[in-house]
Amino acid sequence: MKMIEITDKALAEPTLKRMVDYVATGKAMLRAGAKTASWQQMADALHMDAADLMADLVPNPRLADAERVVDMQSLVVDIERILLRGEREAVIVAGTRERVGRLINSWEFAGYNFLIDAVYCTGGIPAHAMQYEMLETDDELTEWSKTATPTTAVIDAGFEQAQTIAEKMVEAGITHIWNFSPVVLKVPLHVEVENVIPGYPKWKSKPAPGHLN
Repeated sequence: MKMIEITDKALAEPTLKRMVDYVATGKAMLRAGAKTASWQQMADALHMDAADLMADLVPNPRLADAERVVDMQSLVVDIERILLRGEREAVIVAGTRERVGRLINSWEFAGYNFLIDAVYCTGGIPAHAMQYEMLETDDELTEWSKTATPTTAVIDAGFEQAQTIAEKMVEAGITHIWNFSPVVLKVPLHVEVENVIPGYPKWKSKPAPGHLN
């Protein structure tokens, strides 16, 4: 797709609004089960002309075919990267094998545009996460933390495991946690936690009574 030049100036307001609309429509189509769609189908969902849609998203719109089928998940992620101006947050993803596997494989997680440095799962690394540095023991996590640069962790674990994993991340030097787990984490005051419910806006937690010292 066309990568709009945004390094020198911000997107014009009309273009920005269209991009936001494209993301919202793409996510709605994904939720409805449409993993792929043609430019024409997406344009119809947006109530706009396919030529105008392709003018924004296709490198050579005059040569493009409105009936060409595109991968909707990849399209949504690419557009969100444009909106994020190419900024990517380096993270370690940590949690239980099943939950981490499901998280990394979801289009909603992909939309956050994280740059995954490593994956920490003591119960084994999910197959599609093996492209990253794999940390399967506490010793491996400790060694990784001695030279790693990320200060951010994404945690997705069950109710009983999430707090323990969060504490291990803090010990490894993490100061910012995106929490996809079904529990409010107790962390030191210098650690920021953003709690995320997939499909809903994120909400920031406040320092809770009984935080770790």
